[in-house]
Amino acid sequence: MKRKNYPGLAYGLILSVAVFSSSFLTSCIDNDYDLSQDIDMTIKAGGDSISFPIGSTDCIYLKKILKVEDSPMLNLADKEYYLQKDGEAQNINVTVPKVKATSLASVSFDKVIQTVVPAGEYTIPIDNFQSDGNLTLSVNCANSTVVSLKKVYLENASATIKITLKDNNNKLTLKRISNLVVTFPDFVVSPDLSNQKLSIAEATAVNGIITKSISITAIDLGTFQKPDNNVLTFGNQPIYVSGKAVVSCSSIVSGSIHFNMQLTPSTMTAAKAVGVFDPDIHVTVNPVMLNDLPDWLNDKTVRLDIANPEIKVRISNSVAMRVVATDSKIIGSSTATIPYLYVESAGNKSEMSTLNKISTTGNFDFDPTANEFKADYTHSQAVNNLGEVITTIPKQISFVLDNVHSDTSVPDSIVFGKAYSLGLKYQVLIPFKFGGKLAISYNDTINDLHKNLKDINATKAVVRGTVYNTIPLKMKVTATPFDASGNDLSKQLQVVISNEIAAGGGNDKSVASTPLTVSVTEASGSDGVIKNKLERIILSVTAASQDSGGTLYSDQYILMKDIKAVIYGGVIIDAND
Repeated sequence: MKRKNYPGLAYGLILSVAVFSSSFLTSCIDNDYDLSQDIDMTIKAGGDSISFPIGSTDCIYLKKILKVEDSPMLNLADKEYYLQKDGEAQNINVTVPKVKATSLASVSFDKVIQTVVPAGEYTIPIDNFQSDGNLTLSVNCANSTVVSLKKVYLENASATIKITLKDNNNKLTLKRISNLVVTFPDFVVSPDLSNQKLSIAEATAVNGIITKSISITAIDLGTFQKPDNNVLTFGNQPIYVSGKAVVSCSSIVSGSIHFNMQLTPSTMTAAKAVGVFDPDIHVTVNPVMLNDLPDWLNDKTVRLDIANPEIKVRISNSVAMRVVATDSKIIGSSTATIPYLYVESAGNKSEMSTLNKISTTGNFDFDPTANEFKADYTHSQAVNNLGEVITTIPKQISFVLDNVHSDTSVPDSIVFGKAYSLGLKYQVLIPFKFGGKLAISYNDTINDLHKNLKDINATKAVVRGTVYNTIPLKMKVTATPFDASGNDLSKQLQVVISNEIAAGGGNDKSVASTPLTVSVTEASGSDGVIKNKLERIILSVTAASQDSGGTLYSDQYILMKDIKAVIYGGVIIDAND
């Protein structure tokens, strides 16, 4: 004898209707009724009916019904079922445009010294002279990207000091200076300064002129300064100079002697800055396409009531800027709003990654891919209506991040004009922990019935038994008969399954039992339909959760016991094959 195996849910449920096939009598016979040992298996039964016990089925485990290989989205983790879908965003670039110009105004000294200088060399004291004008910084920002600045780093910037002393008749010549100290404002940053002072112990004039240059590496504003109409003006502070100047003249000079010093900054380019910036950040996230779902989730009647769906969004950041996305949308069968997605600053590192974990409860109680989504920082938040996005299965789930901006509450360090990048990857996890409104459906087809029914003359059959179920879903089964051409035989052949199968509690300690009766009856005037026309039966199974919900595990099962059959009409069964 041959055992016939049927796929999926149909295997367990076909035991209720496959009494019409000779192969059924071999697949479900209890050992006490095994007639396979050297006995002619041609059975001829006359009269109105024949009754016989069949036995019990094996356990039909959920792993045989919901096969992970049937869909790339379906997975198992420690016997628990879940759906997983990964995706990413297109390239995300962040650039703070270069500032148009950064400049320091020239500063001059023109101090008149009333003195008499004898012939020969003579030392004139320079007594803490203050510049006539003030040193002022001007930053012409490119646009409103620059919210405020605290420190601007300059590229190859310098300032040149030029000192001369002259009388009205041009008799006097500057020979040298000693112990010269030039005091700069606090905002000038230079490696040539000590406590903001440039000290020159001795310098000899060339053609009556002393020249000294210093490097300026940065301008430190001390506090955050906001541009006005994209222009920031800062400083307006004097420079002081003191020391001694040695001059020579051929004859006595009396009257006004002019001490002149000119500070001329070079052209200045801002290389980077510490401040608050708000560049334009555009993020386009590729949608989650739900075109590879398992068959039992594809019906229009499917309703998901997932207790705690989970979404991971990991963003890698190469810029020393904290970024926040506010009120991002997840759009499916409904729309959910994520109040905040955070991207932590890279700081002094080349890259920093931030993981945003979003769920209905704010907790991740199921995370089989934790090692795949490690990050330097983690933020979690609850989105109460997240499950509504997939209540009915949409064709895709879209992410809309329209409001992405820097966190202007914290300062950043930015290289002007550099294109930084953000990398966004996400993962949708749908563990099959569900509430009381889950509804899924499943169709299966029993084919090639005619070759097994051709020797059976019967007008009606009834199968009775008890179904035992640990799967936490109540199941309603309907059956529709068809002939070989695909014609519906429902008007000629009625298949009735008496009860809804009660939901189990999820394990062996909470098994639900349901008495079940399956009857197949030829309509009046349709004699021979079972024998001559019945080719396939399509089973439609709708499964729904009970109020308390549950979780799907691969070792949950369904089976049928104490199966008994009654066949009405004259029956000839050849079960030798």
